Amino acid sequence: MARQAQSILLYRFLSFRKPTRKLRAYQQERQIFLHNQFHFSSPAAFNDPFDGKPHFLVRHRTADEYRAYFRRIVSLHPATQGTTLRQRRDMAERFALEAFANPDKLIDAKKLVIETALGAISICCFAKSYRHVLMWSHYASGHAGYCIGVRFSAKVDNKWFPDEVVYSKEYPTIDILEDHQANPQAMSELTNALLYRKAPAWRYERECRIVRTFPSGLQEMLPGSVECVILGARIGDKDRAALLQIVEKSGSNLKVFQAELASGSFSIKRRRLLETPLSAPRVERPTIKGTEELFV
Repeated sequence: MARQAQSILLYRFLSFRKPTRKLRAYQQERQIFLHNQFHFSSPAAFNDPFDGKPHFLVRHRTADEYRAYFRRIVSLHPATQGTTLRQRRDMAERFALEAFANPDKLIDAKKLVIETALGAISICCFAKSYRHVLMWSHYASGHAGYCIGVRFSAKVDNKWFPDEVVYSKEYPTIDILEDHQANPQAMSELTNALLYRKAPAWRYERECRIVRTFPSGLQEMLPGSVECVILGARIGDKDRAALLQIVEKSGSNLKVFQAELASGSFSIKRRRLLETPLSAPRVERPTIKGTEELFV
């Protein structure tokens, strides 16, 4: 996990959701632009199957090492409070002998603990750039969706400031006899590895994450944090009109851009649209080549 800048503009790619009995048309867009609400997802729902899945390392250990481990665990567990020392020792001895004979039982127990812990958190993901073609393809309905630029400031509200994902070949590994609760540094390293480490193949995403301890669902962010919206290069006329109408209704001073396929290169460029009227046919602001960033 890495945190560098105190203020940063990040991007979130989004697709238009089909309306259902429980979901109104363009409900997601209303939540974002009218109520400043963002959806936080469970790690179990991510498209990377390795997210939050550690490897459990089983080294050759003696029975006494298993006993020492379980004595620490049993003595600290809330369920054993009120029991006698002899009862706790007997319990630890039984667990140690079972795990020593069959380490898979301990692995299964640790997996359950981690799954339970991850089930109590949710994550909102952002990218450092709007330019990557694959990000539009994977997360914005093949360029038919849109992208929002969100400004984060650690000085304003540190709890909502995202942390960078680290891309590494080193797979998150847990020694089954490591007592993370008794070692805060080891617990911190494990948490960072599970929540912020991904394979190098994902490096193109340049991802940052907000990790919070609440179930998946909508969470209200700071008002005014959304700075711009970029319409996908293949956005449909109906979706475009609906989105711009919602943006106009928000009364915010958002910058609105249209993403386009660059001519002669495999890249995305964007053009600033006139601010009013938003619902009118597209009118592009003339720009000089290489100066698009001046309109960020």
